[in-house]
Amino acid sequence: MNRNYQLTYEFKKLADQHLTDWKTVADYSSFLGISTKYLAEVIRVETGNMTLQIIHKYILSLICYILTGTFACHYCLVTRR
Repeated sequence: MNRNYQLTYEFKKLADQHLTDWKTVADYSSFLGISTKYLAEVIRVETGNMTLQIIHKYILSLICYILTGTFACHYCLVTRR
């Protein structure tokens, strides 16, 4: 498992856990001990998405859950992978 994969995994885990507490990419990069620019580069290479897009996907997933009571709505099934 390479470093980029590890950072991506940790970022996604943190985004899921701290969604309501941390609002900026800087919050996540600070916790991981790396710069926001480096985090953005790693995430873009590993996922093809920007860091903020991933945070927004988790927010939309949470909204879906709140509105429907489940992660089974179409958008959530597509983005939770």
